[in-house]
Formats: sequence, structure tokens, C-alpha cells
Amino acid sequence: MPVQPVRSAATGRRSFTVLGPDDLPVAPIESFLAHLDHLNYSPNTVKAYAHDLDDLFGWLDAPAREWWSQQVADVGE
Repeated sequence: MPVQPVRSAATGRRSFTVLGPDDLPVAPIESFLAHLDHLNYSPNTVKAYAHDLDDLFGWLDAPAREWWSQQVADVGE
């Protein structure tokens, strides 16, 4: 899932989003990144979160893990 630069609709500032396999923003990630932008987080911070969430969601999709059933030790894997 690629991280893409965008312009925030709320602030007009540079921000980032994560696109899913359908080339649309991943809704839970988009919501969280928009929240960070609303809180005036730096675009570089939003970008770092976008890459981390991209990694997390990619890890969850690999063998179709359910995020609510994962433990800290699983994520540490």
C-alpha cells in the first residue's frame, strides 16, 4: 500500500494518505491521519505515521490477521 502526498481539505496544508489495493484511501488510516492534521501535527510527523500504519496494515493483511485479536507479542514479531 503506497503512502501518497495530498493537500488537506481542512487546512490546505501538505499531508499524506495510504492507498489500499483498490487505489482508494484506507478509511481507518485516513481518519487517523486527518485527525493528526486537524491537531496541527507537522506534515513530516503525519508522513511518519502514514508509513508506520502502512506497515501495520500490510502485516495484518499478510496472513489475514484480525487486528482485534493480536497481542503485543504478535506485533513484536
